[in-house]
Amino acid sequence: MKNKAIGREKIPSHIKREVRQRCGFGCVICGLPLYEYEHMEEWAVVKRHVADEITLLCDRHHREKTAHLLPKADVRKFNKNPINLQNEKSRKYNLHFSGSRAEVWVGSNSFVCENLEDGAELNAIVVDGFPLIQMKVQDKHLLLNLTFFDEQNKIAAQIVENELVYSTSPWDIELIGTNLTIREGHGIILLNIEFSPPNKIKINSGRLLRNGIELLIKPTKVIITNNQITIEQNRSINCNAGLILGKSHPSKTYSGFFKLTNTPRYIDRYKGPTISETDWIIEKERNNKMKFENQEFIHETIELDYNAYKDCSFTNCTLFYRGLTGIVLQGCKINDCNWQFLDNANNTLIALSVLHKLFDDNGHPLVEGTFEGIRNGAFLIPPQQN
Repeated sequence: MKNKAIGREKIPSHIKREVRQRCGFGCVICGLPLYEYEHMEEWAVVKRHVADEITLLCDRHHREKTAHLLPKADVRKFNKNPINLQNEKSRKYNLHFSGSRAEVWVGSNSFVCENLEDGAELNAIVVDGFPLIQMKVQDKHLLLNLTFFDEQNKIAAQIVENELVYSTSPWDIELIGTNLTIREGHGIILLNIEFSPPNKIKINSGRLLRNGIELLIKPTKVIITNNQITIEQNRSINCNAGLILGKSHPSKTYSGFFKLTNTPRYIDRYKGPTISETDWIIEKERNNKMKFENQEFIHETIELDYNAYKDCSFTNCTLFYRGLTGIVLQGCKINDCNWQFLDNANNTLIALSVLHKLFDDNGHPLVEGTFEGIRNGAFLIPPQQN
């Protein structure tokens, strides 16, 4: 009786995970996110799976090692200091998308744009004016842009114009075939995405995070956990955008399938109760206050809240003021600029207009007195000294 051949045992999943984490989720030599698990001493010799004896090599370097063109000593050297860990990110990898049709699936919801012309976009998910998932046509090429944030609002993975690159800080990243999986911890999937060139992607499960907003994605639905809204089995065709959440950037607004403003936000790493969008904006802007001095701005969008400008010049700019703080403009020159008053500032103007129009006896003196006080500098607050 012949002995039954014993095949090579599969590498256990926990060992694969340990190897991926140690090697920076890519070939230790070139950083390519398409890799193979390679025993530094051949399996035929050791016949065992030990994490410290296994490394990651791309197909090219794997073949070079097998053909003895790449010495084992060099592999061991790179294994001790993987290129991705040196750079804190993976090597860029080009995805192959093309054509004039774009299709994005998020759970059971699909967003499709057909016959896209040059410069046209499909923005599947937009948060605070930032497109997390976008397909666009530029110079007759279909380009994919995706940005995935972790709970600290830091970029975990990004595709910029069809080039995939990810940070080495997430707990685990795995690209197998056309499926990319990013994990935050054991059994905790931040994202599972399936690429289907030439023009389709599908997010099967995970979480999309940005600025205190969380979208929980399941195969059958999407849940905006901030307010427990569920979106499922919807299909939009030829809309500029799909889900639009939060405030829009003043320089660009989006219209699309579903728009939700004034979204409450999570604080304390997305745990615990939510706060209002206005309170979140105030806290965010307060923590990111900037002081500009002796700078020239031309054809730019200028946010006045929480920022301070000294001896600056503005030419053909748009200046936005939300009324969240006082305006700090010291010794500045403003030439041919547009002003836009939003949120609280705009509410104040509306209130003055209503008073002036509806309450002739009391409203007129109040409004006129307010403007007289403005002309006399009654509401000026001395600028704070930093």
